[in-house]
Amino acid sequence: MAMHSVSNDFKCDQCNYVTKAKLNLMRHVLKHSAVKKYICAQCNYSTNSRECLKNHILTHNTFKDIKCDQCDYVTNRHNYLKRHLLTHNISTCDYCDYSTTGKSNLSRHFYQHHASKKFNCNQCNFRTNGKRKFKRHHSVHPKYYTCVPCDYTTDNRKDWKHHQIAVKHFVCKQCNYATNMKASLARHILLHSTIENFACDQCDFATSAQYKLKNHVLACHTVKSLKCHKCNYATNVKTSLRYHLMTHNNSKVIKCDHCDFATNNKVTLRLHLATHNIFQRFKCDQCNYSSNKKESLKNHVLTHSSKNLSCYHCEYTTNVKTSLMRHISRHNNSKPFNCHHCQYVTNCKSNLKIHLVTHNIVFKHYTCKQCYYSTDDQNDWKHHQRTSKHFICNQCNYATNTNGRLQRHLLTHSTCKVQQFTEPLS
Repeated sequence: MAMHSVSNDFKCDQCNYVTKAKLNLMRHVLKHSAVKKYICAQCNYSTNSRECLKNHILTHNTFKDIKCDQCDYVTNRHNYLKRHLLTHNISTCDYCDYSTTGKSNLSRHFYQHHASKKFNCNQCNFRTNGKRKFKRHHSVHPKYYTCVPCDYTTDNRKDWKHHQIAVKHFVCKQCNYATNMKASLARHILLHSTIENFACDQCDFATSAQYKLKNHVLACHTVKSLKCHKCNYATNVKTSLRYHLMTHNNSKVIKCDHCDFATNNKVTLRLHLATHNIFQRFKCDQCNYSSNKKESLKNHVLTHSSKNLSCYHCEYTTNVKTSLMRHISRHNNSKPFNCHHCQYVTNCKSNLKIHLVTHNIVFKHYTCKQCYYSTDDQNDWKHHQRTSKHFICNQCNYATNTNGRLQRHLLTHSTCKVQQFTEPLS
């Protein structure tokens, strides 16, 4: 089998020298330099290496003060003495006439007399007693990556990683749920469990998942130490407070390039940009539905499937997990969300927000800048912005809800395509 050629990354520009170490290349380039920095004071020798100059100066030193204790050998360099001492320490092999001055050479030689080979290759018949030889041989065979749940194998690590993410090997036996993570499947199986092992010590709340109990304790029975300095908002989660503070920030520096939309949250901008994408990336296999959002496609696919999520308190069934959780909360007797202005109690935070509007507690009014429309509901305000066409062309009957689209439309009436509109639209 042919060995794979290893490409050397560092090459010399002036000759054919190649190496795998950057330091070796830097040392080699000094040989091409015309100017020699280090010059010998006793002769015409010059070099660019300080170590080479030191070794050269020793050749002028006739006085040899370093002596061997076992013979008459003398030198003026320590490394020469070390190499000479090895000649007095000769090791011989017990099985043959081999002799050497190095212990490591003798131990490496002993492996040749061993009949049994410790290292065996599992891809061919190669066997050896040397670990280095075995590693060197192993690089000859391509490295295969194998998927444990299935028989997929490849020699490309990127393809193997893509296979691990794309293929969903872990399938639920009770419904059509599938995932590529074992932990996600274990968390999903808890939805089918009717036994609620985790119960709250302070109220009647019970669940089959431990993380849901932790979230319940944080939301209902823990003092919210993180508070907003501009309003009465309080929470236990640092990220929630950070997102809340953005609502008080009037300067929206993140803007859309296609319309007048502006925000101070990158995630919100990413969701908004999907509305401008004409090409619908996510398509339904069972009908003509298409969307730019993966979550929207997931919710749509559920309409084609059977309702496999059922309530263990009544006969309610659904195929949407959030709908089931919202329904189960109706069976919960504990209602931790209380209104401070009346006796209204609920177990749903969104219901409490809707109720507070009746007391005029929510002062967050949403007003349209193009007309006199105002509301306390953000969803109603967004619907008004999409449906109301305030920007009207004064040359035809065209109307739109964004200023950018009106600007593009006005170019169709212009005789010169490069004309710019400097006057703002009223």
